[in-house]
Amino acid sequence: MTQPSESHAIPGPRDGSAELRGTAVPASPRLTKAVIRNFRLLRETELSFTDKVTLCVGRNNTGKTSLAKLFEFFVARKKAALRIEDFSADCYEEFLAAHGLFASGEAEQARDMVPAVTLTLHIAYDKGCGQYGPLAPFVVDLDPDCSEVVIKFAYALGDGALKEFFAGVPVGLDATAALEWLGRGIPKHFEMSVMAVDPTDEGNVRQVDLTDVRTLVRVDFVEAQRGLDDEGEGHAAPIGAVFEQLLNAAEKSQNATWLEELAASIDMTLVNTSGSLDSSLQKVRERVAPTLKAFGYPGLGNQEFVTAARLDSKRLLRNFARIHYP
Repeated sequence: MTQPSESHAIPGPRDGSAELRGTAVPASPRLTKAVIRNFRLLRETELSFTDKVTLCVGRNNTGKTSLAKLFEFFVARKKAALRIEDFSADCYEEFLAAHGLFASGEAEQARDMVPAVTLTLHIAYDKGCGQYGPLAPFVVDLDPDCSEVVIKFAYALGDGALKEFFAGVPVGLDATAALEWLGRGIPKHFEMSVMAVDPTDEGNVRQVDLTDVRTLVRVDFVEAQRGLDDEGEGHAAPIGAVFEQLLNAAEKSQNATWLEELAASIDMTLVNTSGSLDSSLQKVRERVAPTLKAFGYPGLGNQEFVTAARLDSKRLLRNFARIHYP
């Protein structure tokens, strides 16, 4: 990650007149520190930045990609949502504990327990700059002794969304099932916010606009393709497709009895599931069919039609098999 170039300095004398008078030219704002909470492998992480270039080096699965993805999510993307798998594994117990508190009527305590993914940026500036320029929206308190602005991004449960997030989750589920229920509600009830924080008083905050952040901080990435699932575009072989290829190869072998038994078991489960889907699809058809008959549909004529759900075990592997950190 590189720091802003000198051309992005806070507005001030630009013609060299300050240097001629013997006055130092104000230094450019500089990102000094990033604090990450609850994102993937980065449960509690602080990263300090040098003046020019900061190089992150580490083995696989140590959080380098997580760091890049978090910056991209909060600063570079226009609109996106996280999944429960994007929260650190330690957060799962907190989700379950919050659900338990809500179920027992302790709504306020439950709200405080719900995890949030946060990114806090610390940016230093020259106190003698005279003008704040793009830093102005983030200066919460005009303290003459302060030379830092703090920007906090958060992906957290929205205001007033506590009941909707927890109310539909049955009590008594095992941990895995409860987390699956809660995971479905995260994209609906969690939202992103950006706040300017007073460096001398964390309770003194002001909401800011993301466009102001992008005026001050720029994030660009050139990514290498990874072998496992990645949420970016253009990956031709996610792990589900690899599983499908392995199954196809195993079927052609002469010793694949275990695979045949497994496939038969999965198919039986899918038959039962297809029956439930058929009932739902028929209800949709009953509502749609009169409109199609009245307005016509190419190739259908006046014939009645029925719907049927068909679930293929191998295709499910391709589309829905995912890799998660334990």
